[in-house]
Amino acid sequence: MDPSPNILPMEPITPPTPTPSPTHSPPHPPSPVEQDTNFQAELEAAVVYNRETRPLHAYLDGIKVFVQKEYERKIFLRCPPNLLTTSFRLRPTINSDVGKYAMLLLPTFLFRAGQSSSQRNPRSSQRFEPILNHMNFIIWNCRGAQSDDFRRNFRSLLDYNRPSLVVLLETHCQNHQTVKEDFNFTSLIEVAANVQSGGIAILWLSDVLHVEPVATTSQEIHCHIQVITTTAG
Repeated sequence: MDPSPNILPMEPITPPTPTPSPTHSPPHPPSPVEQDTNFQAELEAAVVYNRETRPLHAYLDGIKVFVQKEYERKIFLRCPPNLLTTSFRLRPTINSDVGKYAMLLLPTFLFRAGQSSSQRNPRSSQRFEPILNHMNFIIWNCRGAQSDDFRRNFRSLLDYNRPSLVVLLETHCQNHQTVKEDFNFTSLIEVAANVQSGGIAILWLSDVLHVEPVATTSQEIHCHIQVITTTAG
């Protein structure tokens, strides 16, 4: 008996075959056309950003509307000394292509006693002399024509638009004669409100327009409007 243990022969060790590393081709530089296109796109974006974020400077001498798009923007307003109050409204726009929000500023001015006629707006005088505003109309859903806010805002609208005809909706008034007299209109067609709902008033200057009523209901007034033409004598 062979006293030596059984030794199995060892298999030869084969070294692993090295895996070739993948070859990385250097990136191709953009062509001149691509470079020009990218540059134009970046330039246009920078111009739009600069235009939409540049601070605005305005003088609050009348009704102002500012449209805000995608970026924040500062607005600097210079106010006249006779500025009394300013109504501020911010609302989403109907047309998204124009902008996301529209800001409306409606100022009310205080006209001091002793101001000359050249310093006052013609509409603020006791007699309004319309000049080239024969077809300048205002239609306003005022939602009440008896408050102090209505009177201030309505005066401001008249001062800076000088309309020859105004349509007030939802006045909540039974009688509009006071509105006609206080704001220097000469003619009136009205529909009384039903308690605190409805109410329509059409106010105009009879020496500028001829208004002929056609039909009137609780919610509508139909009329013909004609500009009075004057001939130089």
